Parts: sequence; structure tokens; C-alpha cells
Amino acid sequence: MHPIHDPAGAGALPLSVSCASFRNLGALALASSLAFHGIAHAQAPSPPRFHVSTSSTVTIGSTVFDDSALVSAGGGGSPFSFFVEGHWQATAGFVPGDIDAFARRPNMVAGSAGSMVFSTLSNDGGFLDGDILGLAPGGGIEVVLPEALLAAGLGTPTANIDVDALAYDDQGSILFSLLDDLPGTLYGTVLDGDVLVREALGIVAIVMTEADVQARFTLATGSASAIGDVSGLEFSAGEVWVTVLSPSAFDGAVISCGALPGVVADEAAMGLGGAELDAIALADPDDEVPAFTLLPAAALPGDTLSVEIHGQPNSIVVALMAGNTGWLNFGSRPGFGAWYLDPLDPWLLTILGMSATYAKLDSQGLFRATWPLPTGNVYGTGFGGELGWSFQIVEAPSLELSAPYRVTKL
Repeated sequence: MHPIHDPAGAGALPLSVSCASFRNLGALALASSLAFHGIAHAQAPSPPRFHVSTSSTVTIGSTVFDDSALVSAGGGGSPFSFFVEGHWQATAGFVPGDIDAFARRPNMVAGSAGSMVFSTLSNDGGFLDGDILGLAPGGGIEVVLPEALLAAGLGTPTANIDVDALAYDDQGSILFSLLDDLPGTLYGTVLDGDVLVREALGIVAIVMTEADVQARFTLATGSASAIGDVSGLEFSAGEVWVTVLSPSAFDGAVISCGALPGVVADEAAMGLGGAELDAIALADPDDEVPAFTLLPAAALPGDTLSVEIHGQPNSIVVALMAGNTGWLNFGSRPGFGAWYLDPLDPWLLTILGMSATYAKLDSQGLFRATWPLPTGNVYGTGFGGELGWSFQIVEAPSLELSAPYRVTKL
């Protein structure tokens, strides 16, 4: 594996590493940072940025976002892949067919695996479409709150429900909306545009009816068109924010349903070509840990991959690679919270014993290059039993860790 080259022309920086473990990453990151001077962290953008999923595949430029992808969008910048196919494969062991709801758990480390909760459009990977799911410590997916408890809280314990939107309020209670109308509840028929809350004792209550959302939508936009459905939820500064299924002029926008309803971000601000939003979560600056992709997501030994990294402007990131997936707690540092590389993997040990691979991001926080896979048989086994290669990057000198990315062997 050849080191990535600095796009500014500084060239590759081999870093000597003598310890075959992750414990030397502090010295490694410090050495990387000393290669460049004047690294500055950019201020958070004033327009809100979101992590979103779209309801169908969207192509922006040469980048394709499918409906399993979480995309960083808005904030005055171009959208980019935040948590996509290779990240799901590296953490969960499979790629969900469609992410229908996404939120960040309160009181968790920002940007960490443990803060991510989501629900899928269909039963997927052995889980139900009404389950609220998270990334499990040690790898794979766990049920944070089962569908049955949500249904029971509505007085319909045997109902099959589908969570279509998800958020947490400032009390830590779960806000959600359903994909379809549900008759026979404690409140009669719950509509797919109602906003619900699961309270501390497990009872589900209606926070806003579909009519309430409709009225606020009309005040915010001036449009009296029917909203059809609440497809995404966020809670910010005491306000419920929504995305709606229709009308099409606003199904890619974020609407505040607060005391003074308004458009938080219109379709143009999201930069997704007017794509319909299926899930939203407000992106705290600390949630946006270094993000990277390697394409294609399936390759052969020796193939060349296109790498794209997004992070702090002018920062240094160090990349590590392994064939075998593993899990090692890294919660003492900011970022994703765990290494998903097998610490005893032969390829990783070779890298740690010889030189590290680094990249210097530009003034926009972007790095692009091509990256050759090794020709030898250094691939290994992932959580799903697939053969491939795992990658993870860490920013220097903060040691902020990215989510892992896995390329599957063809």
C-alpha cells in the first residue's frame, strides 16, 4: 500500500511506527501534525446542516446517493456521503435497503456510533420496520426500542407499525411518526401526519395532529396544499421540525412547526436537486467526524479505488487498514468511539510496524485521490462473513476517529 500524497504537493510522509497496537496513535498523530503548520479548525456554518436520507436514489454530479445513504446536506456547502454502503457493511455486517428515520441519541458522545439510531422502511436484516435500531458495541445492530412496545403504548399491542420519522425532544423522549394511518388506538385512528411522543412510562401521546402540522406548514410556506405525511422529524430549541411527503415543491425542505412557523431550509439550500427527504437529523458540528468513501464498494485485489475524505479544513488524517473486521473501544477520544479493525490483523500489523498513510485536507476540508488495493491476499472477514478490506481514519492531533468503511472483495 502506497501512502496517499498531499494534494498541495508536499508528497508522501512515511511515519515510523514500532508498536503493533493502537496505543501509539497519539505519537503517530502528533508526528503527522508536525509535518504541517497553521492547521485551523473552521467555524461552524451559520445555515443549519443536516444528515438526511432521501426516498429514492439521487445523483449529484458524479456522486450517487441511494436510499440507504445518510448524506450531509445544507449548511451552505455541497452534499457529501456521510454514512453509506461501505460504512453500513463495516459496522452492521449488511447494508439496509432503505433508511426511513434517523436521529441522534441525547447524552451520548457527539458523532459516536452509540449516538446513532434509525429505522428502516421494510423488515430488514432480521429486524422489523417499526423497531428503533442502533449500532451495537462489538459490531452489528441492536434493538433500542422494539416495535411491539411502541404499538403497545398506542393501545394496539398486536399491530404492525412502521416508524417513518424519528427524533428526541429536550427531555430525552422519543418523537416519531408512522408510515401509515393506524386505526383502533387509544386516540382512534392515528394519522401518518401525526407527531407522536413515547413518554417515560411507555405511553404514547399525540404531540401534534396532522391538522396541526398542516396549519403550521401553510403559515410557513403560504401553500394550502395537503402535506400528505410527515416523513422526517427533528427537535431543536423547543420546536418540532418536519419534512413532509407533499407538495413536491416542499418535500425536500425542512419546516419549523414552532410558535413562528417558517422554512428552516428550502430545497435549494439542501443541494439535493429537490429530492424528497425521508429522514433528517440536525448535524451538530461535533457530529460531523471525518467522513470518507472508497469506490467502488466491491473490488478485486490490486484494483484502484477512488477515495474522498471530508473533515476539518487543512487538517491531517492518518489512515489504517485491515482485512479482518474487529472492535476495540476508543471512547476516550472524540469521534466514532471504536476501532472496527482487528488489532491482530496481519495487514494492520505490517502497516503499524512500517509506515502510516496520511492525507492533508485542503482549505475546504476536502481530499480526493486514487488508492490501490494490495495485490496480495491480505483481505479478511467482515461482520457479515464477507471477504474484503476495512479502513478507518483518525484526525491528527485530536485523534477524532471516523466511522469505518469496508470494501467487499469480488
